[in-house]
Amino acid sequence: MPRLFALRQASGRFLAAVLCLWAAIAPAQSEAPAFEVRGPRREVTEGARFEVSFVLKNETALRFIPPDFGGLNVRTGPAEIRSAGYANGKAYSQQSWVYELEAGSAGSYTIGPAQAQTAQRNFRSQPLTVRVVKSSVRRLRKGSTSAEKEPYFVMADVSPEQAWLGQQLLYRLRLYTRVSVSEADLIELPSFDGFYVLERQRYDTRQQHEKVEGKVYSVRTLYEASLFAQRTGALAIGPARLRLLVEGRERGLLGGTPAIAASNAVSVEVRPLPEPHPERFCGVVGQYAWTVSADKQALTTDDALTLTVRIQGNGDARRFVNPRFELPQTLEAFDPEVREQEEYETGDEFVHQRTLTYAILPKEPGTYLFTPEMTFFHPDSGTYQTLRTEKPVEITVVPGANYGKSAPLPDTAVALPPPETSAWWESIEEDMAKPWVMGMAGMAALFVLAWLAALLWQRRRRKAQATDLAAAEDRISALPDSRALHAQLQQLRHRLSDSAPEAFYRELLRWLERAVAAYLSVPPFMLSRHVALKQLAARGVPAAVVEAIAEVWERCEKAAYAHVAPPEHMRTCWEKAQLAWKHLSGRL
Repeated sequence: MPRLFALRQASGRFLAAVLCLWAAIAPAQSEAPAFEVRGPRREVTEGARFEVSFVLKNETALRFIPPDFGGLNVRTGPAEIRSAGYANGKAYSQQSWVYELEAGSAGSYTIGPAQAQTAQRNFRSQPLTVRVVKSSVRRLRKGSTSAEKEPYFVMADVSPEQAWLGQQLLYRLRLYTRVSVSEADLIELPSFDGFYVLERQRYDTRQQHEKVEGKVYSVRTLYEASLFAQRTGALAIGPARLRLLVEGRERGLLGGTPAIAASNAVSVEVRPLPEPHPERFCGVVGQYAWTVSADKQALTTDDALTLTVRIQGNGDARRFVNPRFELPQTLEAFDPEVREQEEYETGDEFVHQRTLTYAILPKEPGTYLFTPEMTFFHPDSGTYQTLRTEKPVEITVVPGANYGKSAPLPDTAVALPPPETSAWWESIEEDMAKPWVMGMAGMAALFVLAWLAALLWQRRRRKAQATDLAAAEDRISALPDSRALHAQLQQLRHRLSDSAPEAFYRELLRWLERAVAAYLSVPPFMLSRHVALKQLAARGVPAAVVEAIAEVWERCEKAAYAHVAPPEHMRTCWEKAQLAWKHLSGRL
């Protein structure tokens, strides 16, 4: 370890010259200097080791003064690391001092400010608070009385253990060893019944140390996942199973002793959200931020205002409902269009991001003010919180070229006076007396008889068609069961790489119509998109599920009837259809 620090310091001296040259070449292009402290993202356990670094950006320090570590043990450091580069059109440089610390007993520790002195100023970092908690390993495997009898074991934990419906949780599997384990493979994970699961790929796999019953274990994280509870109550997560290759005196064919280890089971208490829900609640639990921007401040009654809303948060994206804003009566807003939507991992959690555009039409000229709002549930405070724009959106509307114009009315016709009754009746009597009029009357009578015969024939034909239609409806109403619908949905999954996206969307539309019809117990031909969505909402289907069905249905209809079939949306539509099926199939 001392040799490693000496090597880092030597490389740091070499890079110092590079940094000075870099600063001379592009001083005006770099960002403002800053000095910050970086520590563990989460709580640390008793006896665990972790890194704390002090980072000076876009400056070169002549002297570094370490902080007061507030009772935490310094194991190694500082190791000085320097780097420089060019990104996003700007030069940057970075000088870091890295310490490896060891946590003591449980409690809260405050690392004081460090100082970095440059040629022009003295930088001070902010204090850093580190919370040390007791080990989550409350006991070793059942039947063990001493840590000496447990050279290795697997521990599962979930945090927090009490959560709100829809809150993001962390599930983690860690391997504790006091012997050498050359291989550790997951062979079985829990079913996670009652949770929506997103597996993490960017978790910390470095080896750490932790004290258990006075013994120091090497700890390595083997698996992490984000869980989103889908129902309330006590949800149990069963054990995971691993295959290990343990180095010891007895060696197998693979160079070690194979063993199977099982983790402990854990449980989570999921609480429902407080009632009543606010009027503008978007259905999500977590931490959220947004930006709202209007494309113009002045427009005419012939124009439309486009409001762009970018939302980012760590709640369950499947529960998110697009916000609706309260507008003046003379402004008409349409349902938002989803321009961008993604879900990604930051290393600590999964975050979803959505960009919406709202088209707002003014009906009357004037000056309008409105404040967009979005409400979510904050799990730490246990309260609903509302995001608002810093300032109201203000627009000025002036009359457009078509304002006030209406369709021209037809010219008023002059009414002619009716003929006198006596003259009109006398003329009728004279005409009826003529022979040719009598012939016309006979032909009219024949026409009436023929019309009556045709009417009778049509009635008989319609009755026969109604009988055929009833038989057809009976055939249509014989809806497939849930197994058939599930099999069809899985077949569509294999067509995601199809080169004919329009055919995929047509089949997905047909499947969606049949699945919704089966859930509502009505024939598919009786359902339109709007009727189906209204009936689903009336039966208590969650708003996020209804929204997912609406989006898939609309996109499939555009592909089937307007021939707009973008292949990049095929997977998203299938995943939303699968989400809807998870809810609908539970009640079939």
